[in-house]
Amino acid sequence: ALALIPVLAISTSIWAAETTRGWAVHHSTDFGWKGNQDVTEQFTKLLRDGTLKAGEELVLDHTYRLNIMSNSPRTLPANFTLSAVKGGGFAVYGFSQETNARFPVLELGHRNTLRNLTVTCEGVPSKIVAPKRQARFFKGTVITATDKDDILIENCRLNGLISHNIRMTSCRRLKVIGSHIVGGYWSVYLASVTDAVFWRCLFEKSTCDGIKTGNAGGKACRNFVVENCVFQDNAGGDGIDTTGGLDDSVVRNTIFRRLGVSGMDIKSSYGGKKGKIEDQEPENKNILIEKCTFHDMPNGIVLTTAAEKLTVANVKKYAVHDIDINDCLFGHAEKPLRAKKDGGYGANYPTEKG
Repeated sequence: ALALIPVLAISTSIWAAETTRGWAVHHSTDFGWKGNQDVTEQFTKLLRDGTLKAGEELVLDHTYRLNIMSNSPRTLPANFTLSAVKGGGFAVYGFSQETNARFPVLELGHRNTLRNLTVTCEGVPSKIVAPKRQARFFKGTVITATDKDDILIENCRLNGLISHNIRMTSCRRLKVIGSHIVGGYWSVYLASVTDAVFWRCLFEKSTCDGIKTGNAGGKACRNFVVENCVFQDNAGGDGIDTTGGLDDSVVRNTIFRRLGVSGMDIKSSYGGKKGKIEDQEPENKNILIEKCTFHDMPNGIVLTTAAEKLTVANVKKYAVHDIDINDCLFGHAEKPLRAKKDGGYGANYPTEKG
């Protein structure tokens, strides 16, 4: 009887949500939109004037153009679904290497779903490997959310060498499933996000990191599951970089390959040079890395803590700890193996003997 109590509670909650949402499903062609039409103003107006309401769905019947430099936000209402027919979505233009867009392509609300959506960033280079960080990408973000719950991004394709394809702060219960994310500097940037799932996703061709965690207000990222994913061909960074924590998380059955620095950089930095270590929650503790493959990169897994802030009194609490690495494969498929300085995936050893 006790085991039935939470099941009943969850079922009642779901039923209540379903009965209160609106059921209207709009198609983009209902509003007279034509394939490849610039709908920057039309889409913004539908969201601003309330034509698209909470609990409804908009289905994109074609690919439409959007100007990232428009001066109006595109914020989806709560409980809203934006979906597309196969290959449908947005071709976004107007990105710049010098000027950051005022608003993202889409700003999400509580309980939003993006499904089968393709967003392609036009006019950005396919590859930037300039030495300076600010020269490696064009400025702008595709999807953002702040302090929102229950976001689902399913079977989507986000493609562009821009700042971030996904950027979320202080969000809870994020799911990214079956999606293909190409490019970006920190392609997916998550600050103080909890209870996130990445399942069956492909992350590739970032100029730095595939997933990068950050810290907002001293709160670490925690309770992540990354499973059955692939991180590949990142030019200058890691598959997953955990500067903002990855506490109490699992990375399982995932492939990391052809990466410029490492598969996973489990890194605790604690607030910069002037911040106190006690201002932040302990980061990067209790992580299980299981049945993963790491090949063709100078480092498989790197463990880093800002050593200048560690003391005998705090080291057990704040240093990276309790990392279990079980049944993983590390190696190189590149033959002959070349050092990174020679354009390969090996480490830059100081001498042949070393």
